[in-house]
Amino acid sequence: TLSNKEAAMRNFMRWHMRGGTVPPLFMLAGPSPLEHHAARGSVALCFARNLCAAATAATFSLTERCAQRINRLNAQQTDGSSPERLLRVSVEPGGCSGFQYAFLLQDTASIAEDDSIFERAGAKVVVDECSLELLRGATVDFEDDMMRAAFVISDNPVADASCGCGSSFQAKDL
Repeated sequence: TLSNKEAAMRNFMRWHMRGGTVPPLFMLAGPSPLEHHAARGSVALCFARNLCAAATAATFSLTERCAQRINRLNAQQTDGSSPERLLRVSVEPGGCSGFQYAFLLQDTASIAEDDSIFERAGAKVVVDECSLELLRGATVDFEDDMMRAAFVISDNPVADASCGCGSSFQAKDL
């Protein structure tokens, strides 16, 4: 079963991909028709979910610079907590273009059952199932220039357009 946040995110994604600009309130809470049928045990729904899972199995990668930055942050950690932290990458409704990227360093204890973990040079990035649908084929990088030092998403094939700062995007009609 989906949490309320996951159900709201899926409803928002479906609505946004149909060209909506301001979501109706009923779409931000409660199960969608898809989740309603799942609760009733529809065979067709199980088939659809398997197809969806196969489609989201596409790769998500991290660059060497991203891995180096995560490893450096882990090495600098002195607060006595878990020695390894993961970079959580997620997609949330909002931002200038409809969806925004979010980056958060978390302990390994925060990994959920439906999370996918990607690793390079000992650095790990975790992505939840809903966000992975909008990040398949993308790359997470670390940019350090005069304007900012930050994790960024580059080469996202699901993004149709993005804002000037690169922190939000509009998804293609799928």
